[in-house]
Amino acid sequence: MSDGNGSTRPKSRKLLRPILLLVVPVIALLGLIYLYTTGGRYVVTENAYVKSDVITISADVSGRVTDVAVEENQRVSKGDLLFRFDAAPYEIEVQRAESEMDLVATKIESLHTDYRETLIKRKHALEQIDFLTRQLKRQRQLRKQGLGSEERYDEARHTVETAKQQVQLIQQDTERVLAALGRCSQPAH
Repeated sequence: MSDGNGSTRPKSRKLLRPILLLVVPVIALLGLIYLYTTGGRYVVTENAYVKSDVITISADVSGRVTDVAVEENQRVSKGDLLFRFDAAPYEIEVQRAESEMDLVATKIESLHTDYRETLIKRKHALEQIDFLTRQLKRQRQLRKQGLGSEERYDEARHTVETAKQQVQLIQQDTERVLAALGRCSQPAH
Protein backbone atom coordinates (compact mmCIF):
# COMPACT_ATOMS: atom_id res chain seq x y z
CA MET A 1 0.00 0.00 0.00
CA SER A 2 2.67 2.31 0.72
CA ASP A 3 4.06 1.67 -2.75
CA GLY A 4 0.78 2.46 -4.47
CA ASN A 5 0.08 5.56 -2.48
CA GLY A 6 3.61 6.80 -2.71
CA SER A 7 3.82 6.43 -6.47
CA THR A 8 0.53 8.24 -7.26
CA ARG A 9 1.31 11.19 -5.12
CA PRO A 10 4.48 12.19 -6.86
CA LYS A 11 2.80 11.86 -10.27
CA SER A 12 -0.04 14.18 -9.29
CA ARG A 13 2.41 16.64 -7.78
CA LYS A 14 4.49 16.53 -10.90
CA LEU A 15 1.39 17.24 -12.96
CA LEU A 16 0.01 19.91 -10.62
CA ARG A 17 3.21 21.93 -10.49
CA PRO A 18 3.41 22.81 -14.26
CA ILE A 19 -0.32 23.55 -14.33
CA LEU A 20 0.04 26.00 -11.45
CA LEU A 21 3.16 27.57 -12.95
CA LEU A 22 1.48 28.13 -16.35
CA VAL A 23 -2.24 28.51 -15.75
CA VAL A 24 -2.17 30.81 -12.69
CA PRO A 25 0.13 33.44 -14.32
CA VAL A 26 -1.92 33.31 -17.55
CA ILE A 27 -5.14 33.86 -15.57
CA ALA A 28 -3.50 36.69 -13.60
CA LEU A 29 -2.23 38.26 -16.84
CA LEU A 30 -5.69 38.06 -18.43
CA GLY A 31 -7.19 39.67 -15.32
CA LEU A 32 -4.69 42.54 -15.44
CA ILE A 33 -5.38 43.11 -19.15
CA TYR A 34 -9.12 43.25 -18.44
CA LEU A 35 -8.61 45.75 -15.60
CA TYR A 36 -6.33 47.90 -17.77
CA THR A 37 -8.76 48.10 -20.69
CA THR A 38 -11.87 48.78 -18.63
CA GLY A 39 -10.66 50.73 -15.64
CA GLY A 40 -9.99 54.50 -15.60
CA ARG A 41 -9.34 55.03 -19.27
CA TYR A 42 -12.84 56.19 -20.20
CA VAL A 43 -15.05 58.52 -18.18
CA VAL A 44 -18.51 57.11 -17.86
CA THR A 45 -21.61 58.80 -16.49
CA GLU A 46 -24.93 57.16 -16.23
CA ASN A 47 -27.04 60.34 -16.03
CA ALA A 48 -25.70 62.62 -18.79
CA TYR A 49 -28.90 63.55 -20.59
CA VAL A 50 -28.89 67.10 -22.03
CA LYS A 51 -32.29 68.51 -22.96
CA SER A 52 -31.10 71.27 -25.31
CA ASP A 53 -28.15 72.44 -27.34
CA VAL A 54 -25.10 73.64 -25.47
CA ILE A 55 -23.21 76.48 -27.12
CA THR A 56 -20.00 78.33 -26.50
CA ILE A 57 -20.28 82.08 -26.03
CA SER A 58 -17.56 84.57 -26.91
CA ALA A 59 -17.58 88.35 -27.08
CA ASP A 60 -16.36 90.65 -29.85
CA VAL A 61 -14.75 92.90 -27.24
CA SER A 62 -12.54 92.09 -24.30
CA GLY A 63 -13.15 93.31 -20.81
CA ARG A 64 -14.11 92.46 -17.28
CA VAL A 65 -17.56 90.88 -16.84
CA THR A 66 -19.41 92.67 -14.03
CA ASP A 67 -22.75 90.85 -14.11
CA VAL A 68 -24.02 87.52 -15.42
CA ALA A 69 -27.74 87.84 -16.18
CA VAL A 70 -28.55 84.14 -16.67
CA GLU A 71 -28.39 81.07 -14.46
CA GLU A 72 -26.89 77.73 -15.34
CA ASN A 73 -29.23 75.60 -17.51
CA GLN A 74 -31.59 78.55 -18.04
CA ARG A 75 -33.26 78.77 -21.45
CA VAL A 76 -32.28 81.85 -23.44
CA SER A 77 -33.52 83.32 -26.69
CA LYS A 78 -31.88 85.45 -29.33
CA GLY A 79 -31.43 88.99 -28.04
CA ASP A 80 -31.56 88.10 -24.33
CA LEU A 81 -29.06 89.84 -22.08
CA LEU A 82 -26.47 87.29 -20.97
CA PHE A 83 -23.85 89.39 -19.19
CA ARG A 84 -22.56 92.94 -18.74
CA PHE A 85 -19.04 94.26 -19.17
CA ASP A 86 -17.38 96.97 -17.11
CA ALA A 87 -18.11 100.12 -19.15
CA ALA A 88 -15.46 102.36 -17.53
CA PRO A 89 -12.57 101.56 -19.93
CA TYR A 90 -14.83 102.13 -22.94
CA GLU A 91 -16.20 105.41 -21.55
CA ILE A 92 -12.64 106.63 -20.97
CA GLU A 93 -11.72 105.70 -24.55
CA VAL A 94 -14.79 107.55 -25.88
CA GLN A 95 -13.88 110.67 -23.88
CA ARG A 96 -10.29 110.49 -25.17
CA ALA A 97 -11.53 110.18 -28.77
CA GLU A 98 -13.97 113.08 -28.30
CA SER A 99 -11.25 115.32 -26.88
CA GLU A 100 -8.98 114.35 -29.78
CA MET A 101 -11.78 115.25 -32.22
CA ASP A 102 -12.24 118.61 -30.48
CA LEU A 103 -8.51 119.25 -30.77
CA VAL A 104 -8.54 118.42 -34.49
CA ALA A 105 -11.62 120.63 -35.03
CA THR A 106 -9.84 123.51 -33.29
CA LYS A 107 -6.74 122.94 -35.43
CA ILE A 108 -8.85 122.91 -38.61
CA GLU A 109 -10.59 126.14 -37.60
CA SER A 110 -7.20 127.72 -36.90
CA LEU A 111 -5.95 126.62 -40.33
CA HIS A 112 -9.07 128.08 -41.98
CA THR A 113 -8.35 131.37 -40.23
CA ASP A 114 -4.71 131.23 -41.38
CA TYR A 115 -5.88 130.55 -44.93
CA ARG A 116 -8.23 133.54 -44.92
CA GLU A 117 -5.42 135.72 -43.55
CA THR A 118 -3.01 134.63 -46.30
CA LEU A 119 -5.63 135.38 -48.94
CA ILE A 120 -6.12 138.88 -47.51
CA LYS A 121 -2.34 139.42 -47.32
CA ARG A 122 -1.97 138.25 -50.92
CA LYS A 123 -4.73 140.60 -52.08
CA HIS A 124 -3.10 143.56 -50.31
CA ALA A 125 0.34 142.61 -51.66
CA LEU A 126 -1.02 142.46 -55.24
CA GLU A 127 -2.65 145.87 -54.78
CA GLN A 128 0.66 147.16 -53.43
CA ILE A 129 2.47 145.77 -56.50
CA ASP A 130 -0.01 147.57 -58.79
CA PHE A 131 0.56 150.84 -56.94
CA LEU A 132 4.35 150.41 -56.89
CA THR A 133 4.40 149.45 -60.59
CA ARG A 134 2.55 152.68 -61.43
CA GLN A 135 5.07 154.63 -59.37
CA LEU A 136 7.94 152.86 -61.15
CA LYS A 137 6.44 153.85 -64.53
CA ARG A 138 6.20 157.47 -63.35
CA GLN A 139 9.80 157.43 -62.16
CA ARG A 140 10.89 155.93 -65.50
CA GLN A 141 9.04 158.68 -67.42
CA LEU A 142 10.46 161.38 -65.15
CA ARG A 143 13.95 159.97 -65.58
CA LYS A 144 13.53 159.88 -69.40
CA GLN A 145 12.43 163.51 -69.30
CA GLY A 146 15.38 164.37 -67.09
CA LEU A 147 13.16 165.43 -64.18
CA GLY A 148 13.63 162.36 -61.92
CA SER A 149 16.74 161.08 -60.21
CA GLU A 150 18.37 157.72 -60.87
CA GLU A 151 18.25 157.00 -57.15
CA ARG A 152 14.44 157.33 -56.96
CA TYR A 153 14.04 155.14 -60.04
CA ASP A 154 16.28 152.41 -58.54
CA GLU A 155 14.43 152.68 -55.26
CA ALA A 156 11.05 152.28 -57.00
CA ARG A 157 12.32 149.30 -59.02
CA HIS A 158 13.73 147.67 -55.86
CA THR A 159 10.45 148.23 -54.01
CA VAL A 160 8.49 146.51 -56.83
CA GLU A 161 10.87 143.51 -56.78
CA THR A 162 10.60 143.26 -52.99
CA ALA A 163 6.79 143.35 -53.21
CA LYS A 164 6.83 140.55 -55.83
CA GLN A 165 9.00 138.42 -53.55
CA GLN A 166 6.58 139.12 -50.71
CA VAL A 167 3.70 137.84 -52.89
CA GLN A 168 5.69 134.64 -53.55
CA LEU A 169 6.23 134.14 -49.81
CA ILE A 170 2.54 134.70 -49.14
CA GLN A 171 1.70 132.19 -51.89
CA GLN A 172 3.98 129.62 -50.23
CA ASP A 173 2.24 130.24 -46.89
CA THR A 174 -1.13 129.76 -48.60
CA GLU A 175 0.01 126.44 -50.11
CA ARG A 176 1.40 125.31 -46.74
CA VAL A 177 -1.93 126.05 -45.03
CA LEU A 178 -3.85 124.27 -47.80
CA ALA A 179 -1.59 121.23 -47.48
CA ALA A 180 -2.13 121.18 -43.71
CA LEU A 181 -5.88 121.44 -44.24
CA GLY A 182 -5.72 118.52 -46.66
CA ARG A 183 -3.93 116.37 -44.07
CA CYS A 184 -6.46 117.29 -41.39
CA SER A 185 -9.45 116.47 -43.56
CA GLN A 186 -8.14 113.03 -44.56
CA PRO A 187 -9.38 110.16 -42.38
CA ALA A 188 -6.79 108.51 -40.15
CA HIS A 189 -5.63 105.07 -41.26
